[in-house]
Amino acid sequence: WWETLWFRGTLLLTIMGIVFGSYWWRISSIQRQKRLLEKQVAERTQELQAEKNNAVILREKAEVANQTKSAFLANMSHELRSPLNAILGFAQVMMREGLTGGQSLSSDQQENLGIIRRSGEHLLTLINQVLDLSKIEAGRTTLYAKNFDLHRLLHDVQDMFALRAETKGLQLL
Repeated sequence: WWETLWFRGTLLLTIMGIVFGSYWWRISSIQRQKRLLEKQVAERTQELQAEKNNAVILREKAEVANQTKSAFLANMSHELRSPLNAILGFAQVMMREGLTGGQSLSSDQQENLGIIRRSGEHLLTLINQVLDLSKIEAGRTTLYAKNFDLHRLLHDVQDMFALRAETKGLQLL
């Protein structure tokens, strides 16, 4: 029976059917996988586009916030500078009158006036540095290295905090 034409034809058709079915099943599997990958690529592309849009929005918000901060710092620095200049001016007048006038200042008063003057000058320097920093952030200036007297700075800081330490009963070293 296996040598009959009918069996051989059926066997050939079965083998061809298996080959064709396997081929068709593989092609449809590849097409399903292709559709799945295309869907994943489209979703990821949308996510990336949304992230890009969010990044642009966040960058714009950061730029607006930075401009607002710079404007605030510039305005506050100018507002602080006026009364500070008045304080420094009066401290200088008091020192000059105390040294040249009829009344002489005690050494404690002279030292206190010196602390007021140095603290005011330090505060004015800080305000100027804030303005310089806002200019640097805005890209309107360049930064130059400058030498300074570290011992004087530390002495000035010690003078600023000495009175506060004394009032609290602390010894500042």
